[in-house]
Amino acid sequence: MKALMADQLDFTPLPGEMPRGRLILDGHKVDLAGVWMRAAFALDRHDPITGYLFVTNDGNPFEEVVSITLTDSLLHILDRASIGAPYDTALWQDADIVGPGEIEFNLHDEGTWRLTVLPRAQWRLPVPTSDAWVWRGFSPRRHFRIARVQTPD
Repeated sequence: MKALMADQLDFTPLPGEMPRGRLILDGHKVDLAGVWMRAAFALDRHDPITGYLFVTNDGNPFEEVVSITLTDSLLHILDRASIGAPYDTALWQDADIVGPGEIEFNLHDEGTWRLTVLPRAQWRLPVPTSDAWVWRGFSPRRHFRIARVQTPD
């Protein structure tokens, strides 16, 4: 996995009420939740799968939501998750690649989180997670795990 630089990405906010943006990369396009690209990673042959991992946020200073989207190499969405809570600012701060298909990142005042890309989809009951901060939607398949690994002091 390697971090992509901003000049490698063409990400443009889309008009409308929902915070969304369009990413164009290598001639392929995908619409993502959020209007600000905070981080992007390319997954290569050393990772569990090849593709991309994108981190965006919606630009609302009063209720910031961080959205994470995993795609294949043609930008087809495989999985997504959102992290945030009402009246809180889940500000993305920094991320470290900690292993093949794994990153750790910090959210302002919400501790350290780990995202692990899975080698293949895993079945999961589409019920709310034990961490009320993470919203995964109702898909029964997951291509990555995300969990808080350290709470703030």
